[in-house]
Amino acid sequence: MAPRKDGVLSSDELRWTLSDDRTNQTIHRRVFGVLRYLLKHRLELKRPVTYIDATNLTVNNRRAYIALADLYDAEVEACFSMCPSRSASAGTARETHRAG
Repeated sequence: MAPRKDGVLSSDELRWTLSDDRTNQTIHRRVFGVLRYLLKHRLELKRPVTYIDATNLTVNNRRAYIALADLYDAEVEACFSMCPSRSASAGTARETHRAG
């Protein structure tokens, strides 16, 4: 799968490309292997920007991407979005309703 025109490498899109199912978690290792492969080639080709869209990367997972960027003398920026779980959101909604 080639990245989209905007330079995004998406784990969900790779899941779709590989298994026709964006939610298929049984191929996690394979998906991120392909993602790293594509990223490496984009870095070798000196693409100006590549975004990795993966919501489940842990601190340990991110280290590999940072090391790869360092290898190719590329800058790294991270954007994190903290989203509450559904049960936490539902609880917050109930509390807000009671307080109002």
